[in-house]
Amino acid sequence: MYDEALDCIFKLFSLNLIKTEIEHPDPNSNFDSNSNIVYKIIDLVCKSMGLGEEQIELSVLRVLHSTVRSPTMLIRGDCLVHVVRTCYNVYLGGLNGTNQLCAKFVLT
Repeated sequence: MYDEALDCIFKLFSLNLIKTEIEHPDPNSNFDSNSNIVYKIIDLVCKSMGLGEEQIELSVLRVLHSTVRSPTMLIRGDCLVHVVRTCYNVYLGGLNGTNQLCAKFVLT
């Protein structure tokens, strides 16, 4: 179930269907703004890393890579720190060598 959801998010980001600048959501702004919704999506993707499955880790790294490489999304502030921290944790603490290499690739 998680794999399908992560695959859909990957397709949204990799096909450049979302155009926004992502930072920490402003509590005074409208929740329905693109940047707030995308921030919540990326936050949930990063939190799904805690499930501990290697396939989900790889899917999360695919989503994060497509997010960082997207020319239509600009990631700043807390959101960028969250993405880097997630990849760094996989790189240092991952048990699967392939996932560690993918995390290193996303970090570079």
